[in-house]
Amino acid sequence: MTAAEVGKSIRGVVSYLDGYGTNEVVPTAGSASITDPSPTYTLTPSATSVNEGGSITYTLTTTNVASGTSLYYQFSGTGITAADFSSATTIGTEVVGSNGQLTISRTLTVDKTTEGTENLILKIFTDSAATTPLATNTAVTVNDTSLIPSMPTQKVYTEKPEISYKPTGIAALPLLYTTSTGDAYLSGLTLNIHYNSSILTPTGSNNGVSGQVDAAITKVKVLPDISNSDGDPLTDKIVQLLWATFDNSFPNKTLPAAVASVTFDTSATKKDAVTGQPLTTTVRYTSSETAAGYDFLTGSTTFKAQNFNLDVDGDGKVTALGDGLMVIRKLFGAAFSGDELTYKAISPNATRTTAEIHDFIQEGIDSWMLDVDKDGKTTALGDGLMVIRHLFGAAFEGSDLTNKAISPSSPYFGPPADFASVAFNIDALRPTLF
Repeated sequence: MTAAEVGKSIRGVVSYLDGYGTNEVVPTAGSASITDPSPTYTLTPSATSVNEGGSITYTLTTTNVASGTSLYYQFSGTGITAADFSSATTIGTEVVGSNGQLTISRTLTVDKTTEGTENLILKIFTDSAATTPLATNTAVTVNDTSLIPSMPTQKVYTEKPEISYKPTGIAALPLLYTTSTGDAYLSGLTLNIHYNSSILTPTGSNNGVSGQVDAAITKVKVLPDISNSDGDPLTDKIVQLLWATFDNSFPNKTLPAAVASVTFDTSATKKDAVTGQPLTTTVRYTSSETAAGYDFLTGSTTFKAQNFNLDVDGDGKVTALGDGLMVIRKLFGAAFSGDELTYKAISPNATRTTAEIHDFIQEGIDSWMLDVDKDGKTTALGDGLMVIRHLFGAAFEGSDLTNKAISPSSPYFGPPADFASVAFNIDALRPTLF
């Protein structure tokens, strides 16, 4: 480089510094602004095929998605309906954990109907209306292991195939019985209730069994699940209930009939090693002996740890004019959209934003936890009104809780209305530390 060229270069540097200052970032040709990285979603199944009666778990791995984000899912596929799942639903919502993952588990029912192999499709969405898909998996096939029953069946089940339970508390399993023929006068049944003893423990007298329907011979016993007759390696114990008659008088009640209830203690509930959340567990029903000429239709009930509670703003307290007011506002729908939901109701110590409170209460609606009178609907002037009344305490004791708010379709309607059961359902929504 010549002396003239060196001088020219020096003058260029000086001019450069004068124009931008020594502490300035100087744009260069073709430079791009830095933006937040886009979120990613990867959906992976635990297996590519599952038998009827078996379970499948999907793991959604995300990047750049905030912990606590609620995402919605929907199962579909040729021949796939809610009846194919023990939970009796094809939709739901889960929350992204601190590790950026969420899991979705389902147990396939054994419906004893020959249908052939089915393809299971799972889609993840940002919204409950399922309008914005994020990830899809079509890799799982369901193997048809069912047989069309060659003879009539006896069946034991619960009214709801999925029961929300409160960790470190009590979970009840109310059992119903029916037959495919409608015959309520048979010789009896030996029922096996398979359960995971690391999560559930029968509690109370008679090994947790109450309300067992009368028969000439009845028996309750807790046994080890040695033969794995339910096909589930996670269930290691059995509550066995026996009914036997000499005159074909079982259960001698209008079908479907309540035949027993089993109460479990959940205080030892294990948590997921990844998410830290209490585990979902499935109770399964088989039979050691049926009435002559009858088969037994196996089934299951899923216990899912309760996620929703009435501390909707997450401040550690449940108040009528805070949490209760926000719940009833949400149930009114669009009238309290956006910030109107939390206006002068959210706590200064809230750990959830307004958007998160919207989503959290919606979870209580979608999961039917806020259907406190169990009429199959969640309404502002019904369930919402009873919730806020109960949170006011003594001002709405007894029948004042349900007066002109309980639905005529509620099993607690009466007369007189069973306000104690409604109060119990609301109290079950209070948060529990575990």
